[in-house]
Amino acid sequence: MLSPQNRSIYEIKGNIKASRKHENGKVKRISEFPYRDGWASPPLPSLQQSAGIPSVEPFYLKKVFVWVPEYIWNEIDCIPCPHCGERGQPDGWNTDARRVFLEQDVCYLIGYRYYCKRCTDANAMKNSEDRTTATFKAWDPDVLARMDDFVSKEFPFVLTRKAAISRSLIDRLADDLLEGKGFAATSKSLQNAYTATYFKLYRSYVSLANRRVSQLKGLGLLGPDADVGKIPKFEEMADALGFNSRHPSAHYLGDIWHKWFDEMPVTIFLRNCRRLVPERERLLKRFNKVIELFWDVIDSKSGEILLRPKAMDAVNLLRRHIEADRLSDPNDVALYYTTGKTTGGITSRRCVRGTNSTEGYHRLLLRLLSTYCASPALAHSILLEFKHRWNIKMAVKNLSKEIGGCFDQFDIEIIQRETTSWDPDCPVFSE
Repeated sequence: MLSPQNRSIYEIKGNIKASRKHENGKVKRISEFPYRDGWASPPLPSLQQSAGIPSVEPFYLKKVFVWVPEYIWNEIDCIPCPHCGERGQPDGWNTDARRVFLEQDVCYLIGYRYYCKRCTDANAMKNSEDRTTATFKAWDPDVLARMDDFVSKEFPFVLTRKAAISRSLIDRLADDLLEGKGFAATSKSLQNAYTATYFKLYRSYVSLANRRVSQLKGLGLLGPDADVGKIPKFEEMADALGFNSRHPSAHYLGDIWHKWFDEMPVTIFLRNCRRLVPERERLLKRFNKVIELFWDVIDSKSGEILLRPKAMDAVNLLRRHIEADRLSDPNDVALYYTTGKTTGGITSRRCVRGTNSTEGYHRLLLRLLSTYCASPALAHSILLEFKHRWNIKMAVKNLSKEIGGCFDQFDIEIIQRETTSWDPDCPVFSE
């Protein structure tokens, strides 16, 4: 059984076939290429022309990136072999669309397979261990390296064995690591983003379905007590024939990070971790050494010394705090606790310094109290509702409930409320 996404991909391939084809070793351009920038975006799912109950399938569709350079650029008429540079011969579409992880959801990558006749003939004369791969794809790194920059630099993904990840997501991963976050934290953040996209589309579908049902009842085409169980329910995020959106795991992000830096060596990344603020004597000695080295350094922009009298006042104040033993870590308090192991088997720890979720709780609480204060009774009700939602959110986050460890309580309540008439005995979300 084909999923909605696979049917959409077949339609995209049909549109491409109607505009371009390979003929006698060249590209025949029949009409305007339908996906000039490579992206085939699905239509707005709520714009459904058919009458009656809306279909849920348009809400499952993802973007598709078409990578057939000789179809997109008029200046390109062939794909070079990664081994010998000879013109590659098209060998049909790649069997399966490749899943690509983006920052908000997944998309899919499609393209042709190619084979090199010269390498195929040469392999016939070689031993099996000396043969090269005669088939390739236009997104293979060695193929991209042989292509002009105006083509190769437009490919936006880094590929793994079966999937791919956007370069912008790798840039974000680098920023997260430099800020001291690990792969697990980035994976959790992406899970939140993917879940938010899921619930956004879920709410849109529920809203459209309810509006259609109301219209049908108003026209007398659907009785007031008619069975609305005919309304298809939104499938779960990971359903292969439905929404089919899984976030990248921490293990995958770690693998792609190391692969990226193996292929593109850089020295800008240093992993930092706050460990120990030493005892007063050692800290004061190091502090004074830094001030001694830098106080009279000339600022290249202003032409003045770095630590002017006003800055020295702050330095002296900080020195007094050090002398009073207010900045050193206490000896009898464990500032780090073990949280598990990394994908590489290294013990991971968390530090109790800095902010925590209590500050977020107080920030939201203050915002509520400053907004809803019409009466003591209203304020009391608002606080009760907020605390109830907060506790549910934290329970799901920390106890890994079946929803996936992250969700929006407001979205869930809206969807639950608007779908109660669909099937009263089987709510969308259990209590």
